Amino acid sequence: MDIDFLFSDRFKRVGLATSLVVLAWLGLRYASFATNVDSGYRWCVEQPEECDGERLLLPLWDVVEVSGDGYALYKTAGPVPVFGDPSGIAVGDTISLEGTFRASDLTVIEVSRQVHHLRKYKKGLSALGLIVVFLLMIRDWKLEGLEVTSRG
Repeated sequence: MDIDFLFSDRFKRVGLATSLVVLAWLGLRYASFATNVDSGYRWCVEQPEECDGERLLLPLWDVVEVSGDGYALYKTAGPVPVFGDPSGIAVGDTISLEGTFRASDLTVIEVSRQVHHLRKYKKGLSALGLIVVFLLMIRDWKLEGLEVTSRG
């Protein structure tokens, strides 16, 4: 099947509309998955008896509080209280945690964790990459009405 027609001038509006519809659908699909799937800490808080002792994975969560016997995490829900050794972590760190849910106090008991020390540098490098691409686009392309044309 030849899909070159999607990139021709004749069908540029159809291609743009199709791209926007697919992008919106993907966003809605992810939002539905993130809020309606029965798993994770949020589900355990809503169904504590069913979830007591369940294994939870909390990938790439931010540390928002550190205390003597644990710490708290935040991402899409939270703060999530975690009972475990807080040594080696500080507020602002990003960690991935494996733990078990304790229904009596809605706490996650740490089984294992990985501190992502270089995560902040990865975020900065990603932002720098976006800025460089944007500046190169401004340098090489111009917008004339509804058309993008090359400066060269």
